[in-house]
Formats: sequence, C-alpha cells, structure tokens
Amino acid sequence: MPSLAFFVLCPLVALGLMAAPPAKGRQGFPDGTLEAVYENPDPLTWFPMDLGMAPNSDRLNVTLRHKGIQDARGVNVQPVMAITAWRLPAPDGMSLDDFSAYLLRQMPMKDPRRETRDGRLFVTGTADYGGYTHILRRAFVVRGRIGLDLLCDSTDTVFEKVREDFEKWVATVALEPRIVPVPVQLPEPPKGKENGVVTVYTHLLEKQKPGGKLEGDVAAMYVNGGMAIYWNRSKPYFKILVEGRTFEGFTGSSHLAFKADGAFLQLVCADADEFCPDHASQSPERVLLAHRDWEFRYLEETTGVPCQLRSWAGTLADGTPILYWDLTPEKTPTRGLPRHVFCTRYKDGVVMGLNSVEGSETSLARAMDLVYSATATIRFSDLAYDLAKLQEQERN
Repeated sequence: MPSLAFFVLCPLVALGLMAAPPAKGRQGFPDGTLEAVYENPDPLTWFPMDLGMAPNSDRLNVTLRHKGIQDARGVNVQPVMAITAWRLPAPDGMSLDDFSAYLLRQMPMKDPRRETRDGRLFVTGTADYGGYTHILRRAFVVRGRIGLDLLCDSTDTVFEKVREDFEKWVATVALEPRIVPVPVQLPEPPKGKENGVVTVYTHLLEKQKPGGKLEGDVAAMYVNGGMAIYWNRSKPYFKILVEGRTFEGFTGSSHLAFKADGAFLQLVCADADEFCPDHASQSPERVLLAHRDWEFRYLEETTGVPCQLRSWAGTLADGTPILYWDLTPEKTPTRGLPRHVFCTRYKDGVVMGLNSVEGSETSLARAMDLVYSATATIRFSDLAYDLAKLQEQERN
C-alpha cells in the first residue's frame, strides 16, 4: 500500500528529510524578531517536513512527519505534527478563545472536545477526507501578539500511538527572541585572511590529477567513496569527507566551492572573532546561532530581497552540537533565487561545515543530506597534516 501523509490546510509534498534529524529545533519569523523553539520527542521517528509555504512575515510553520506506522488494515500511516505561529492583527493581541474560534471556523471538526491545561486550550475532534477518518488534536496558545496553533493529524487507526509524542512536543514549545550579535568592525583584515576572506581556493582540483602533488594550506584528493579535504591553514586543523563520484571545481572562487555529482557545495570555515567577539565565554550552541545570524544578514544583503530562515539545533553521535539551517529568498516577478542550506559545528574559536543550494540538479533532500553527512565526518588533528605522506598512503 502507498504511504499516506496528512495535513489539514493544504496538500502535502515532502520536499526533504534529514538522515538523522536533530532533537532541538528553532524556526524564526522572516523579520528575525522571534523564534519558536521546540524539542522533537523522538528524532529517529519524526522528521522535518517542508510544506512549500510561501514566506509570510506574519506566520511561521514547523512540520514533523512520522516515519510510518502500519495499521491493522496494512496501510502505512504517516501522522503529522505542526506548529503554526501567527502574528495577531489586534494591537493588544487576541484572547485565547477568540484566536482558537477564528482558526476552528476555517476548518471545523466533528464532535469537538475542549479542555484547558497549563494555559493552553486543547481541542480534539474528527474529520473525514481521503477515504479515512482523521483525529485532529489541536493546542492553542496566545503570548501577547503571537498565537500558536499546534496540531496532530492522524487517522483514527493509529492516533493513540502518537498522542503521547504530541503531548511531549506541545510541552516543549516556546517563543524566544533571536540572538543577534553586535557587528564587529575590524580595523584591518586578520593576518592570513586577505580582505576578510576565511578560505582561499585557487585551482584546487588540479592537485587531484593523477601524478599531481597534494599541497597547499587547503588541499583535496580523491579517496574511496568521495573526496577528502584537508584544512592546514590555521588551527584547528581538520579533515572533512564529501561523498561523490565526480567533482568539479570553481577556479577563481574566493571560497572553497565545488560540485559533487552536480550538487554545489562550499566549505564553511569562519573565525568566531568576526561575528561573536565574546565566543570564549559562550556555549557552542550560541556561537553557532551567532554565525547563522551573521551569514543570514550577509545573504539577505547580497540577494537584495527578504529571506525566510528555518533552523534546527541538534547533536552528532558523539554529542557535539550542530546547527542545520536554511534560507529561502523571496521570489520576485523577474527571478527566483535558490534556497541555501547549511550545517555547521564549532571548535576552538572556529565555525566549520558545509553549505549547499537547492536547484534544478539538486533536490532539497539531497542538499540537506550532503551538508549533514559531510559535517558529521569532520575530524581534527593537533598537528598540520603531512600531505605528501597522506597522498602516498592513499595511493598505496
């Protein structure tokens, strides 16, 4: 039987899932004033989902879809949980009853049952569509001029199997201001970083030709299953592996940018002094957020259009904090700009990772998987890499 994906407001097209989605997530309003924060109740079961909603300054949405539950009829059901935050039109906000009534009128449910708990109004009812009876459980919260609508949508055949996860999820949802660091004005470029550029790339892939020497302060070579990039420019020295069969370089780019099997990728390596001067006293999570906001401002200025930001904080298998985030420029009548996808981690004053873009040759799912899987391979060395020795070992 085909899988079923359910949502009450619009048809679903699953645009991408992370291979191992993070437990903690954040999603911000496009104007950057507030973020909805939450904890995924089971990251191996509930995966981020993109509904393809157009950017809206008065709304944000977070959706998680279940990996699938086979019901008694043999149907693979994929329940959905969603957060939609609305900027309320009234100057003083709206009451909880008015806010919930307004949304429930847009999508009525049969036999609604209401209960109020911990400042949240829960409404549970049913709706019939797609040949199935769905149980809809919604929780409404009002915080000043922001209203939160939290939804669990499942067929009646498996609802009780996901209800506890939804209750846990609702309990973690909160609104927080975004962390925006104070811009740093550098009197002159840092030593070794001409014009503020963190990574320099010149004819990188020429070093990968058979018979060529592996050299330079940033070097790359083919290895089993892909390409290994070695960072010898400054501490922390590290290696990152990128999966792929064919790699093309962008000669003349001021950053280490390349294509892996047709997908654009760029190495992220940013000195935290440039965007978070007090990083030594901050947690890795806050440094990653500061880097995200710094990059976000730069990309918005570069594209020249408002952009929508989504991000999820999580950890690697060894407990290292990471931050996945993407940025979608607003479409204009004359052009549509690609979605940028990032995954980063932090160590010893440096944020590193990869970014990619969604495009005609690269789906969102592919871009997300590439940046996440590569960032997870980063390994550090106390000493600069002996490139000649590494190349000899690889050839043998």
